[in-house]
Amino acid sequence: MVLEGLKKALFSYAETAVTSQVRSNADSFRVASFAEGSMNRAEKYAESRFNAPKFSRCDGVRYHTSEVAVRIVNEIEKLTSQKDLRDDSVSLRCLPRVMVNLGLEPVEAAFLGEIFYSLFDVSGTGKVSPGALPKIIEYLIQESSSSSVTEFGFEIFGNTKDGRLTKGEMASLVSLFWDSKLENLILTEGAVVSFYKFLERELSGELMRFYLTALFWDEREMTTKLLKTLPERREKLKTTSMPLRIAERLYSKFIKEGAKEQVNLSDTQREFVRSQLEIAESQNEKSVRWSIFESSVDEVQKLMESGKIGRFKREERDSHNYASKYVWSSLNVAQNDTLSFSMFREWTIRNPVILKYFLRIQRDLRKLKAGTEAVLKVEQARKSLADEIEEKRQSWASVASTMTNDSAFVPQTLHSDLGPLDY
Repeated sequence: MVLEGLKKALFSYAETAVTSQVRSNADSFRVASFAEGSMNRAEKYAESRFNAPKFSRCDGVRYHTSEVAVRIVNEIEKLTSQKDLRDDSVSLRCLPRVMVNLGLEPVEAAFLGEIFYSLFDVSGTGKVSPGALPKIIEYLIQESSSSSVTEFGFEIFGNTKDGRLTKGEMASLVSLFWDSKLENLILTEGAVVSFYKFLERELSGELMRFYLTALFWDEREMTTKLLKTLPERREKLKTTSMPLRIAERLYSKFIKEGAKEQVNLSDTQREFVRSQLEIAESQNEKSVRWSIFESSVDEVQKLMESGKIGRFKREERDSHNYASKYVWSSLNVAQNDTLSFSMFREWTIRNPVILKYFLRIQRDLRKLKAGTEAVLKVEQARKSLADEIEEKRQSWASVASTMTNDSAFVPQTLHSDLGPLDY
């Protein structure tokens, strides 16, 4: 009994001491890794370029994948083993959940998930094969260390086989950037003209005419430079007044029931604008607040974003109208040619919002990498903890196995001096 009690005490002490020490190390790893991840976002700009063979966006390219990519794939396998996600390929709904588990915010995870599958959905089914996934992840993460934002965008959207950008790849780029946001489309040089022609073909060009007329009511000519001031102008208009005669003209042309270019608005909103104009007129006001049109503008914007931009993007992917008529033409590139990096850089300089888009992708990829590295370090600390506990267990088991009787605990010389013991 004495021997068994001592064994238990020894095991308990060893396990407690080792567990406390290694858990402390694990916490240190966790704090240090997240701090390192934050610093990496600035420091990685100076890292060297990725020297491995470039990903050709199809199965068959083989090169070493990092621990980060392997860890992300392992997390995906955990999810896809669940019954509701079982499939022969990995779908878009799975990857964002994995990214959230590895440190990204849900919005960031959804954003990156869309990028992954739009770029590498070879089959057009919204899925990729499990075998291609490690290469996709490794490719994007390695490319995110590029010191040049423009180069990063060109690498992930361009044809990596010949270092050129095709019309189809440009269509994919702008469609992803536009998303379903009218502002993104308007801020892209030449895109609003292409979108307006699309609306005309759908017999709804009055939506864009009302939208731009209401926002730029005091401008005689619409220019690309003027359109790029849209975000600031929206804020400024909230506290701006406009002449009553112009407000009445805008109402009569687009909002009034039976108007020649009547836009699709709710009856409530239509009545609100009418009543505000009547009040101003009855009080002999010379101007009204622009904000009486703000809700109408928002309704029309949502109408265009809810379905029309989606159809426009699908048409662009099929026909490449915007790429052909506005990008290629503005750069004086032959229609059957592809874009070099220098041409692509010239186009992005004229479209700084595209550079911000690339920067967001790059930032989120780096955050995913840093979060995964943090998880890997914590897991390594836990593994070290388990290994050290097991090593101590085996060591104390070896000691305990030699203790065959109580006399083994008493030195032989001391035992002989005591003489016989009476129990």
